[in-house]
Amino acid sequence: MNEDFLFFDASNYTSSLRCTIHRSGKIGFTDFTQKKLGMHESMSVKIGIDGQKDNFSHLLLQFLNTIDPRAFKVNKAGNYFYINPKPLLDELGLNYKQNNIIYDMIPLNAEARIYKLIKKEGKSQQQPQK
Repeated sequence: MNEDFLFFDASNYTSSLRCTIHRSGKIGFTDFTQKKLGMHESMSVKIGIDGQKDNFSHLLLQFLNTIDPRAFKVNKAGNYFYINPKPLLDELGLNYKQNNIIYDMIPLNAEARIYKLIKKEGKSQQQPQK
């Protein structure tokens, strides 16, 4: 019998990193994501794409531990962290105004803190009509 067993700690796999583009054009982060990334108000986030503005597959986020004038400053409302890239999202043609768009954040480069956003198909949240 092979004694080379490896068991995983379930507490490390209870949730995944996620963010949501809200109808307001702000990108918010789940509580788990905020804690896992150690988010704070002296951070900023660079947004990139994998391709050209008119033809890309995924958004990319890079989290910086400082405020960079070329990045979006992390803001805080209560216990909630967010960035406000609305003009960029409009320029990229993302349809967030009718539905929130939920993304899983997949690490591309852990050392550089770069994440690829994967849209959760069928998980957009329809907002009630007023």
